[in-house]
Amino acid sequence: MIPQYKPTQSKGPCLICVKRKVKCDREVPCINCVKRGEQDKCISSHKGALNKAKASSTGNRQEYLALWTSYYTWVFDYGLWEQNGQNWAKKRHDKTRWDWKVQTERSDFWINLLNSEMSFKLLDYSVQRLGALFFGILNDVGELYVELEDYWTRSKVPRHEFTPENYLWNALIWSILTLAVYHAPLSTLETIMLESQLDAIQLDFKINELTEQTRTEVVNAFRGVSLQMLHRANFMAFPDVKTIQTYLVLASTSFPMDEPALANSLLTQCLHLAKYLELDLFRPSVADTTDMRLVKLACEKIWYRLCVHDYWQSGINKLLSVHEINNSLLSHAAFLMDKPNIDVYQSEDTFEAFLWKVVSLDRDIDKYVHTQTKPPLKTLDAVQRQVDIFLHKAQALDVKSSASVRCESFIISFLLNAINWKISNLTYTYYDQKTGHVKLYQFSTVMVAQILQNTKTGMGFLNKLPFVIKNIAATLSFHSLCFIFDTSALNEQLAFDLTEICEILELKNNKFLKGACALAERLRELRNIWRKVRVVDDGEGFGHPVYKILQNDMLFLKENSRRQNRLFLKWDQVRDRIPSNEDDDKQGRDITLIVENFEKTFSLRRILAQYQYS
Repeated sequence: MIPQYKPTQSKGPCLICVKRKVKCDREVPCINCVKRGEQDKCISSHKGALNKAKASSTGNRQEYLALWTSYYTWVFDYGLWEQNGQNWAKKRHDKTRWDWKVQTERSDFWINLLNSEMSFKLLDYSVQRLGALFFGILNDVGELYVELEDYWTRSKVPRHEFTPENYLWNALIWSILTLAVYHAPLSTLETIMLESQLDAIQLDFKINELTEQTRTEVVNAFRGVSLQMLHRANFMAFPDVKTIQTYLVLASTSFPMDEPALANSLLTQCLHLAKYLELDLFRPSVADTTDMRLVKLACEKIWYRLCVHDYWQSGINKLLSVHEINNSLLSHAAFLMDKPNIDVYQSEDTFEAFLWKVVSLDRDIDKYVHTQTKPPLKTLDAVQRQVDIFLHKAQALDVKSSASVRCESFIISFLLNAINWKISNLTYTYYDQKTGHVKLYQFSTVMVAQILQNTKTGMGFLNKLPFVIKNIAATLSFHSLCFIFDTSALNEQLAFDLTEICEILELKNNKFLKGACALAERLRELRNIWRKVRVVDDGEGFGHPVYKILQNDMLFLKENSRRQNRLFLKWDQVRDRIPSNEDDDKQGRDITLIVENFEKTFSLRRILAQYQYS
């Protein structure tokens, strides 16, 4: 006997009909499911929808996190950063060839123009103000001055008499000069150039009227000289640690942003060299001599700094890495909980080790963000506990002692606040919306305050570090995406505050942030469509034109990725649930028209082309 069901009316089609892409009569159970003998599934799907509607919006928050993570990965990170130089613009080959020719000419020009006085002044600035960025990778900073003297002695010798060792030292020296030019305030750079009595007639600009655009040209030229020196040394045939040192110094400039493919290639060679030179074998032994201990300490510092940049540069186009060799710090945190008598606030042996431990915590949290998997509360608590310990250590640093210590303090504290932001994001998504929501906005505000504080205290050059820029872009993209769906005044204010941050003196000419701001503004324009357009019979809301536009953006970039079938993000699964509009042709045409008009007015391709070749 066929059981009798009392049908009830549903507001939308059942999930079974949606998946089968057939018209549903919206009865519970519907006639299609009754004919197929799937009444139970139909009723269960209806009950699940009711329970989801009655419950909190945690599920929707999870979808927004999945959407933001996928969108940032493909559009901001891949589209603006990693795919710099992709064929968004016409005549790519000719333009690239022309750029390389000009860059080579500018590099040769500065080799001949730079004089001894200016080089020593730039080296002095790097040593006095930027020590935290490269001290750990050198055995003796004083050796740089000796080698710079030798550089000017060698400049009088014919090039064919140079050895690979000479070229490698030249590359390292020029990388440190590049670091100074990139980070020094314009007023300081003007003073150095004037006091060095450069031949202003040969320059395309007035020394006493430097601009950020001019600085960018000089940085590119100095970096080109350093890379030319590596090329002349035939560094791939002559393994030497100075190749790694040169890369690590350049990685603290805009090099990874300006030349991502080249930076990835050089980093890959450095990873090979690190394993070849056994830099990761630095565990001390009782039988070690004093010299061996010093060598192992130097290897440890270089290894950890290399792992840090290896992790920071990870992405879709970077297939090789070594930072996974280092174990998670969470085991160390658990050990500290079992041994409460240990002084957990004891200072780290080296800044490089401290930096890696902080970055490893970010790695432990980031894997949950990028895979959109629910983290155990135990893991979040362990990471939070370790972050609090490290914040205490960072606050204990004597920032008045030197500029290098102030630099170290900012790097550590900013990274820890970025980790706190991710923890709050996960908490907000999966566990506690109220608490996580408040903390999320709090840490966004704290990071903004840190950047403004640097500008106020004359440490604004730290805002130009690549990892700071990427965190600004990530936070900006999140709050701009939330701007579409969230009516919170605080979120709206943060979205505009982060946009204003990108306009401060140190950041306003960064093309990556320019592109990020343009993309963020494009996201905010979607708010009008979200508020004005309503989709009828749209089960979970993913048939809305806003989702269609965001989906098209990601698909556009995936089609340009050689690895589009190897990267699986949760949003890919979400879009498979987007119901078709075949049941209502008029609604489908209207949605298509809205999507096409928006994509024509705010072209993603045009934005990427504009800010990758600006």
